[in-house]
Amino acid sequence: MPVTSRPALAADRPFLLALYVQTREDEFSAAGLAPAALALLLEQQYRAREAGWAHTAPGAEDRVVERDGRPVGRLVIDRRADGIRVVDIALVEDEQGRGTGTELLRGVLDEADAAHAPVKLHVVATSPARRLYERLGFEPVSADGAGEGVHVLLERRPSA
Repeated sequence: MPVTSRPALAADRPFLLALYVQTREDEFSAAGLAPAALALLLEQQYRAREAGWAHTAPGAEDRVVERDGRPVGRLVIDRRADGIRVVDIALVEDEQGRGTGTELLRGVLDEADAAHAPVKLHVVATSPARRLYERLGFEPVSADGAGEGVHVLLERRPSA
């Protein structure tokens, strides 16, 4: 079945929170918190991130990615005068490594090429997803902190 997407709805919040927890739990579990405290921390981080996006990317398009009518991910795109920003792309574990992320990003890149616009995104420097982005033509623009920081800003210039 092909991957589709639709606008995120209020009813999708439980799925989006669960997706956030799944994609960030390993990172936060290093803190050694009890399971209940870890769950609370992850929920607070999710809510803080959502509020941050509402402030920094108020016009962003928030989409739920589906396969066969089942939610399998999230894609948040902010179209700006200076290009397109991928605010978030996240997939449930069993969709990772199946080409779903590539398919979603190729759609964004096709749109950007048609508009002659660059695409930017931030990625954790050590994330396996960084290899996907670089295969698709993204190149580092800057890192936070000295040298290769925790997050790296990647940019893909439009095709000629």
